[in-house]
Amino acid sequence: MNNKIIVFTDIDDTLIYTKGKCDKNTHLSVAALDKDLVPRSFISKKIESLIAMFVSSNAGIIPVTGRNSEIFERVTLKSLKANYKIVSHGAIVLDQNNKIVPEWSMKLKNKFNVQSWGIILSELKNECLKIISTLHIPATCEIVFDHNIPCYLCIKCTDKIPYNTAFKNILEIIQPDNKLTIHINGRNMAFLPPYTSKKKAVEFLLDIMNVGNDDLTISLGDSLTDLPFMNLTDMAVYPTTSQISQNISN
Repeated sequence: MNNKIIVFTDIDDTLIYTKGKCDKNTHLSVAALDKDLVPRSFISKKIESLIAMFVSSNAGIIPVTGRNSEIFERVTLKSLKANYKIVSHGAIVLDQNNKIVPEWSMKLKNKFNVQSWGIILSELKNECLKIISTLHIPATCEIVFDHNIPCYLCIKCTDKIPYNTAFKNILEIIQPDNKLTIHINGRNMAFLPPYTSKKKAVEFLLDIMNVGNDDLTISLGDSLTDLPFMNLTDMAVYPTTSQISQNISN
């Protein structure tokens, strides 16, 4: 029997980019739309070649993204939609028909008390909103739900402020549950409950897909928080402009 090739890949800032992050001389194609169905993110010829190489090798390409299900649907790359999908930072695992994989749903129900985490996130949201108001930080603070599951709390700052300083000031005041993972990338800061984990979701799929020792697994990512799931695979790939690359260089 032929061995399988499985690619677990982050999307934004790994495969696709907003125009401002692209070299002006690079030929770009539309890769994702915003909520008004206006082109938002783009893919280069180089990355199209990379994906084509995976497809020609009959690799199973599985997205592992912070996008929730609705925002993921606005990605226009068909090759990312033929298999399983890990969305909402790992809280949701979808099958080929965009339904939550039943075994994952049972795992959320039996291993994690999702309802209680919804209450914890709600209390944390109220605390963060008070701090944002007191410190006059131009930011939004919302719990992101996907398939009615509270996936994480997200604070999003406006573009024109020193958001790293804003996040530092918030974290100096609040005392979030120590089981929450804090994820900071650009102007977004998220508080992730234990079940919202790209690593846990990839481990789950490696198990139910019966990936064996002779199967090749490859991962792609850009953020330091991608490393835990990337380290589960045989080979890991990151853009040389990424947060991972910058930290290695430093």
